[in-house]
Amino acid sequence: MNKTDKMGYRPVRTSIDISGPGVAVHKCPAPADLAPYVEEFWQYKVSQSLDYMPMQVFPSGCVSLRFNIMPRRVDSVIYGPSTNNRMKALFFQEWVVFGATLRPDRAYHLLGLTLAELRDLRINLDCFWPRLTGDLEDQMYETDTFKQRVDLLATFLRKVLRANTEPSTDFLNTFQDLLSSASRSDDLSLTAKRHQISCRTMRRHFHQYLGLGPKQMERVLRAQGTMRHLIKSPTNSLSALSHDHGYSDQSHLTREFRDIVGLSPKRFASLVGKAHDKTLPEWTGLDPEWRHACDFKETHRFR
Repeated sequence: MNKTDKMGYRPVRTSIDISGPGVAVHKCPAPADLAPYVEEFWQYKVSQSLDYMPMQVFPSGCVSLRFNIMPRRVDSVIYGPSTNNRMKALFFQEWVVFGATLRPDRAYHLLGLTLAELRDLRINLDCFWPRLTGDLEDQMYETDTFKQRVDLLATFLRKVLRANTEPSTDFLNTFQDLLSSASRSDDLSLTAKRHQISCRTMRRHFHQYLGLGPKQMERVLRAQGTMRHLIKSPTNSLSALSHDHGYSDQSHLTREFRDIVGLSPKRFASLVGKAHDKTLPEWTGLDPEWRHACDFKETHRFR
């Protein structure tokens, strides 16, 4: 089995992942040949009962390819690894938002540059593949089903895949350690020593392949684990959660969770399984009337 097959890092990426009514969601794993590089394909569509749906991307260390399929055009964007908790987009009625999440340790096989260069950015797809993106967007506009879109994007990714590029074994080993909850409590110098590399080399590899340093990724993984538990059991004791996920105490959990996710654990838990209130100041930071004041346009950098 390939080392990357053991990682299985599946983050909570967006506020839509935890919402109930109001959004139609489709997800599926990548085909076998793309599985080492693509975590999953997904699609969201805002129901006619809502005017729009705010989307917040929680810090995850992942890279996503996203297609906003609108009534008159398609916009395609690459999201780099997110390290902040700001709102990234609004999804309106009649929008189909389709995309793929790249495995955090293999995204550079498709993009051809280190993820440190993409950190906290969103960049139009044609900046990477100018000769191919126009045709892809045209074909995406003509598709009708989730399966057709998955087949179309999978075919495209096979064309641009840099299959001859292999990440450092040192990185794969240390990243695997970080994904292990048992090893996550270790001092990073112990992890480096266990694999006979220096801390400096380990940090360099993490920035190259993930866009985040090992300590930053450790904080993200810890927050993601807490989020998954709150989604499953919103009434869990915060004191017990802080102990289970390696926080020193409940105040440490609350402080770090708010810093990474943008909400307190209690506020996050209260939103789980509910459709978003259109005002949602904690999530959007925008006046709801903004939707009617101007057309939504993607920019190269996060707001």
